[in-house]
Parts: sequence; structure tokens; C-alpha cells
Amino acid sequence: MIGFTVATVSYAARAQVTMASLRATAPELQRVVFFVDDVHGEMRDTEDYEVLRAADLPVTSEAWITRRLIYTPFELSCAVKADVALALIRRTDGAVVYVDSDIVLYDDIRPALVRSLAYDLTVAPHRTVPTLAAPGHNPDLTYLRSGPVNAGMFMVSERSAPFLTWWQAQNDHDCLDDQGRGRFVDQLCLGLAPAYWSVEVTRDPSMNVGFWNLPDRHLTMAGGRPHVDGRPVTYVHFSGFDPATPDVISRHADATQRRAAATDDVAALTGAYVAALDAAGDAAQRLRPYGWRASSDGVELTPALRRSLRTATVDRRIAGAVTPAPDPFETGLAGYAEWLKTGVTPARQPHHASGRRVVVAG
Repeated sequence: MIGFTVATVSYAARAQVTMASLRATAPELQRVVFFVDDVHGEMRDTEDYEVLRAADLPVTSEAWITRRLIYTPFELSCAVKADVALALIRRTDGAVVYVDSDIVLYDDIRPALVRSLAYDLTVAPHRTVPTLAAPGHNPDLTYLRSGPVNAGMFMVSERSAPFLTWWQAQNDHDCLDDQGRGRFVDQLCLGLAPAYWSVEVTRDPSMNVGFWNLPDRHLTMAGGRPHVDGRPVTYVHFSGFDPATPDVISRHADATQRRAAATDDVAALTGAYVAALDAAGDAAQRLRPYGWRASSDGVELTPALRRSLRTATVDRRIAGAVTPAPDPFETGLAGYAEWLKTGVTPARQPHHASGRRVVVAG
């Protein structure tokens, strides 16, 4: 069995805390981290994890060029999860679990991993208690926009290869953080997955404890460990938590969720997390600049520019490109811009049979 996370280099301390918690709770698992912007290969294996390299991913060099260019750091971190999972299911006949680098495990996740072998995909929902809508108040609208299940944790295995290949293709060009236009990185695909694949949506309240379900679950601390509804917590997802403002459970939380988090037990939980991040050197690590922030000729890749380059790249793919795209992180953005203007595949000539024109699809 294998556990992995994906992070930018600036999130290395957080990934360290996540993997250390996995080592403490399930030491038999292999642990792997993929750093999306480890430009010079400087990240090294530690006692808590092995570093996976871009060359180990089952993606073409051109796909890797495109993703680094068109996606923001958050989008790229989401887009590669299926790639890494595909690489890792080839290493084991057991299950593979992904956890976000802002997750901490407090109990053994292996029983859930064993159960997951019966499914193509195991995920956890944001909430397990429905809320009746009222005028001006419908909490479920949030999850209709961002997805009913959370992509911060998923479990797959060798049988999941068709699902992961489908998810990988979804993320090639469309892993966008654009909720206003109905897109939220890789997460919305998971809401569609049960229509195509065998999916377990675990309703275990000890899983995926986060700001979104604190109004529904009673969190307490006992013996230095969190419990929810009287049972040990498996993992907590500190989504949107900033250690600089530890009294705010998440920058994404609404007023109801913040009130539910305003307890001494939650304060003890977040305080312990802040201490672990401090010990790992998170404050200094977060200052590391993003590795793919600019092309090699110094053009800053702003979110707006990345979005424009995505549109142009998709258009070029549709038109057809004779030559592979140059890498703007090696040869500059000017060469890529030139490639966008040229290299269209000639139109396919129709075939003829028995005097009739036969249209060839594609």
C-alpha cells in the first residue's frame, strides 16, 4: 500500500507534516511526495517520504510542458494527481491513497484502504447531513458548485486504471479554478464518477473532518488526539487554514462554520497543527517562489496570461500541430508564441470508393 501527496516546493513543510502523520499512524505504507515545481531536482527523500520525479509520471513531455504553462500552482497541483496515482498503482498490488498536503492523519487508515480494493474509487463527501433550504439560506449550493465529494482524499488500486485514465484526460486542459463558469479544478469530475465507475462514498464521520462539517460533528480532544462524535478521528483536513491567523478555522468558512469552530477543543487541535508546522519550518518554506512563475526569457506567467495561453494552445491542438511545442521554460515564451502561429496539419484528403465520396471522421 502507498500513500502520497502533491505539493509545490513552498508547501514542502506542510507535506512533511502530512507524511510524518501517515508514517506515525500507518508505518507499513510507502510514502511518496511529488513536488510540481522542483525545477532543478533539489528536493530529496527523507525518512518520511520518497520524492517522485516528473520523469516517473505517465505523461508525454508535451503534456508536461502544456500543464506547467497554462495552469496556476493550485491548478497544476490538482491536475497531476491522477498522473501520480497511475504511476503508483503500478508499484503495488494493494491500494493507493492520496491526501492533500494540508491533511493530518491521527488514526490508521489501512482498514479503509483494504475496503477500497472492492471499488474503482473511494472518496469522502464534504458533509453527510443534509440541510433543508430556506429563503436566502441554502448551504448545499456551495457543494453544487464545488462538488459533493472532496478531492483532498481518494483511494484507488490497480482496478482503477480506467477511471484514472479518464480523470487524467479531463485534467489535461480543463483543470481550471473557475467556479463562475462551472469549473473547479479536478474535484467536479469526482461528482460525475459514480455514473461511470464503481465508487464508494464513505460516510464515516471520522474521515474528512473539516470546517465544512464542524456544524454537524462534535469534535473533542482526548489524550492529545481529536475525536468526533465520541470516536477517534482518522484525518482532519485543514483546508484554507492559515497558521498566522489560528483563530480562523478557514478562509473559506462561513459564519455558521466559524461559530462551530469557536471551541477550546478546536483551538487545541489547530494549536497543535501550528506547532507541527513551525517545527517543520513552514514560515520560511512558504517564502520560496513558485518554480514555474516565469518563462526562461523572463516573461511573468500571470493567471490572465496563462488563461490566454490555454485558449491558444487548445485552438492549436484542434487545428493540429505538425511539430511538438517548444518548452517555454527552456527556450523562452517567444518560441512558443511562434509555434502557436504555425505548424497546422494539412487538411485530410477525402477517400473515394466506387465513385462515392467517403467522409473519414477525425
